[in-house]
Amino acid sequence: MPEDRPPGQPELPVTAPNVQSCSKIPQARAPGGSAQRLLDINLPCLIEGPAINPARLAGRPMVVNLWATWCEPCREEMPMLQAAQKRYGARVQFVGVNTKDRPDWAAEFLEEVKVTYPEVVDFDGQLLASVRSLGLPVTLVLDSQGQLVGRQIGRITEKRLTELIDESTR
Repeated sequence: MPEDRPPGQPELPVTAPNVQSCSKIPQARAPGGSAQRLLDINLPCLIEGPAINPARLAGRPMVVNLWATWCEPCREEMPMLQAAQKRYGARVQFVGVNTKDRPDWAAEFLEEVKVTYPEVVDFDGQLLASVRSLGLPVTLVLDSQGQLVGRQIGRITEKRLTELIDESTR
């Protein structure tokens, strides 16, 4: 299925051997119109697997991190997010959203920092705009019902991430 991508962008999927398939991301039919759900769009998987609809993320608590290779704070927080995924991965799903970036650059960076959690691509920043942030990074935390329970605009600390995850698993 071809994805909507700007001219000149590399074809998807790209190669990033350590990154998990998007088929690992649980999605469920969204309950009726909640203002606390994420945007209802389909984002293509970076490496392989189905497109992911942020409005349908549900089934377990999730950390959704919007980032780009050109964003220095994003690059700085990525190793901490990967460490948190190792620590919480049995009970919390992590999902990266490469935003307004080149997927081939994203794949190269993810391999460099050894990120393993699934990644999707938001070529034109629709999800970023929908959460009313002008910049990156943005970390969103959802409960198991897919309801937005916390957000951090700007670089997230390990302490803040732990607080948000604890809130999502209550």
